[in-house]
Amino acid sequence: MSIANDLISRALRTVGALGAGQTANANDMDDGLAMLNDMLDQWSLEGLMIYYTQTEQFSLVAGTYSYTIGASATFDTVRPVRIQAAQLRDSSSNDTTMRQLSWDDYQQIYDKDPGNNIPAYFCYQPANPQGTILIYPPPLAGYSIRLQSDKQFVAIADYSTDVALPPGYNEAIIYGLAERMCIEHGRAEMLDVIMRRSMDAKANIKRMNNKRVQMKFPAALTNIGGIRSSGTIDSSAFDSVINP
Repeated sequence: MSIANDLISRALRTVGALGAGQTANANDMDDGLAMLNDMLDQWSLEGLMIYYTQTEQFSLVAGTYSYTIGASATFDTVRPVRIQAAQLRDSSSNDTTMRQLSWDDYQQIYDKDPGNNIPAYFCYQPANPQGTILIYPPPLAGYSIRLQSDKQFVAIADYSTDVALPPGYNEAIIYGLAERMCIEHGRAEMLDVIMRRSMDAKANIKRMNNKRVQMKFPAALTNIGGIRSSGTIDSSAFDSVINP
């Protein structure tokens, strides 16, 4: 674990903007902290830079199909960058996998509350600052939803903040910051070398974070008959593709 001040200072030394034993001035530190948070923000969009998928459980309300998710939302948590999977949990703690629909496919359902059905599908709209999760069909009483989602990196508040990331991230941060500092500090001649080291550090992280995934059929192949023809989803539309 390192504090932000140390990581920024090491990046400045890497590009030669700070000598051994020297202390960076306030302007360089402010710029470095802003660069660090911008870089973490970008890493949140690179799936393999996120080192774990968080599982959370939230209660569903009978007859309600739309739920916000994020800070102070219906599902009060950090807003997900993406939702990898979801399960419906009943009152006996039995879980059933829910299928994820794209926004376009969800909009094709004209009867979004057919009544007396168990939720089997969800759609995630990653709006900002709160996302929206749509459940189809709306749940009966006694259900909750378990979400496996990728969360964005938390912004670093100040120089004394601990940057608590797994092994390998310190080097990626240092060379990533140094790459951004090269032009600003007139070290363009160092850019190629630093970029290669930054890419190598990120590649090691992504190899470690790489998850085995199951093959999934595109929604356009699996639910054309279930959604576009009838306006409601018929699970046989999926079965006919998987077991023709």
